[in-house]
Amino acid sequence: MPVGIGWDGRASIYDPLTEVEVLIQASELFDHAVLYVPPADDFFCFEPASHMNNAFNHHEGTESPGFLELQPGQSVEGAMTISARRVSHLSTV
Repeated sequence: MPVGIGWDGRASIYDPLTEVEVLIQASELFDHAVLYVPPADDFFCFEPASHMNNAFNHHEGTESPGFLELQPGQSVEGAMTISARRVSHLSTV
C-alpha cells in the first residue's frame, strides 16, 4: 500500500551497499510524495506528486489534497531533478 508523506521538495536516498546517493528536487507544485514498499520485495518507489493519494475522492473537505481542477485551455507546470552520485563518507544510522 502506498503511503503519502509530507516533504519539502528535496529528498536524499542513500544505499550503503553501492555507496550511491540519489538526490531528488522538485518544484513547489510537487508538495506531496508517495513511498511505496511492496511486501516481500527488496525495492521501493519514491514518487513526488502534486496531490495526495486518492485526491480525486478527497478533494472536498480535505485541508490540502493538492487536487488541481483545470479548466479547458488551462495548464500547470512543474519541474523535477533526479541525480545520483557515489559517496563513501556517509554513515548509516
